[in-house]
Amino acid sequence: MVFSRAVYAATCVGAMVCVMGPAEAAAGQTLQNHVPKAVGESRRLGPLSGMARLSLAIGLPLRNREDLDRFLEQISDPRSPNYRRYLSASEFAERFGPTQADYDKLIEFFQANGLAVSGTHPNRMILDVTGPVSAIDKTLHVNMTVWEHQTRGRFFAPDRDPSLDADVAVLDISGLDNFVLPRPMNVKAVPLAAARPLVTGSGPDGLFAGGDFRAVQIDFTAFLPAYSPNRFVCILT
Repeated sequence: MVFSRAVYAATCVGAMVCVMGPAEAAAGQTLQNHVPKAVGESRRLGPLSGMARLSLAIGLPLRNREDLDRFLEQISDPRSPNYRRYLSASEFAERFGPTQADYDKLIEFFQANGLAVSGTHPNRMILDVTGPVSAIDKTLHVNMTVWEHQTRGRFFAPDRDPSLDADVAVLDISGLDNFVLPRPMNVKAVPLAAARPLVTGSGPDGLFAGGDFRAVQIDFTAFLPAYSPNRFVCILT
């Protein structure tokens, strides 16, 4: 009976591995919350073309978080010898940023998996990579998929949270979906006929007329040092 149960369990595990396929293979670290909630409200249309190319930004976590929290308290404490002793960007990267060794390991990892490095940063907190979807699927153990949303329309996103077998800790990966499109925060379309120019002239619709320019006087006092007794007036004619 014990033997039969063992054989049954082994058979189930083998079947699960076969069904899961390479996209669900075990990986060293899984990054949470990388699948838009809209995926659950969308219809799956099919895989994103493996030949399509995506640009990703890989975020790395800071080091020495406890020391960083303590330092931030000290620079804000008037009683601390580190009060207002701020660090330069290079000093901050040296003390709290990812190490150069980890940064180089992550570069080697993505290059070995078919992605190209498109940008590096002095603080080593972000690594920009680009590559085909086929390589991204394999490296991050995802299936990049095209979805149809009721209001957004078609967009792409992974079908699961990414995971990767790198020895270096990764904090976040951006660029895996395009559900949210960038747009101006405070730009409203106004019909051309309803637009009003921001002018204060005496001409039609507030436009400047010749008399407005002749009446202009510009006081340059504000542009001179406080100790200067000179005052200039510019008259346009």
